[in-house]
Amino acid sequence: MLLLKTKRYAEAGQAAGRILRHGAGSAKAHYVAAVSLLAGRGSQSEALRHLRRAEDAIPKARLLAASILAHTGRRTDAAHELETYLRTPDRYSRRPQIEAWLAELRQ
Repeated sequence: MLLLKTKRYAEAGQAAGRILRHGAGSAKAHYVAAVSLLAGRGSQSEALRHLRRAEDAIPKARLLAASILAHTGRRTDAAHELETYLRTPDRYSRRPQIEAWLAELRQ
C-alpha cells in the first residue's frame, strides 16, 4: 500500500504478484495488483478480477470496479457496484459525488 501511495505502481504490482503467487489471497494484495494494472494501462478485465477479490475488505475497490464497468459500457453493473458501496461504512467519504455518478449511470 505504501508503494501505491508513493506512486510506485510497477513495484507495487510486483510485490502484490509475489504475495499472490505464494498463495496469500490478501484483499490488500489484490487491490494493489488492480491499481498497479490500471496505472500501467494493463488488463482491465484482470484488474476487475482482483477488485472483486478485494471489494468486501476494501470498499473503495467497488468504486474502481464501477469505473471499469462504466468505461466498458456495463452501466447497470457499474450502478450496482455504486449502490453496494453506498451501503458500506466507507460510504460517506464522497457520498454526494457518488450519488451523482449513480444518477448519471441510471439515465
